[in-house]
This record gives sequence, C-alpha cells and structure tokens, in this order.
Amino acid sequence: VESNKARSAVGTMVSGKEPTYDRLRIFGCEAYAFIPWEKRTKLSPHAMKCIFLGYRTDGEFGYRLWDLVNRKLI
Repeated sequence: VESNKARSAVGTMVSGKEPTYDRLRIFGCEAYAFIPWEKRTKLSPHAMKCIFLGYRTDGEFGYRLWDLVNRKLI
C-alpha cells in the first residue's frame, strides 16, 4: 500500500496534480492519424491506419506514428 502512495506522490510533486494514464498506448499497436479537411475530399477517409511508435519529445502532447502507405514518420 505504501508503494502506491509513493508513486502517486512523485507524479503529484512534478506537475502539481494526480497523473492520468488514459492516454498511454502500447508500442507497435494499431493507431489512426486524422487527415485534415485541406488534404481530403468530401468522400475520402477521415483517418489513415498507422503504427504507434512513441510520444512526442518536444514537450507537447502528441504521438509519433509510422504511415504504412507512404512509409514515413508522422
């Protein structure tokens, strides 16, 4: 029981609020990237299938995805 309190306390000390784990993903899982209106037509798909590689490292929220069709990092 004490170890759970210690882990929660560390997350709280860093950000000032309780950490949430709802956005965590498994490496290599199937993911979908949204295609903006400017790059699609009315009847084209709204998202494209990708592979999850990790999280952005510049401090902002976001995922790093591998585009299977164009074979590039998104």
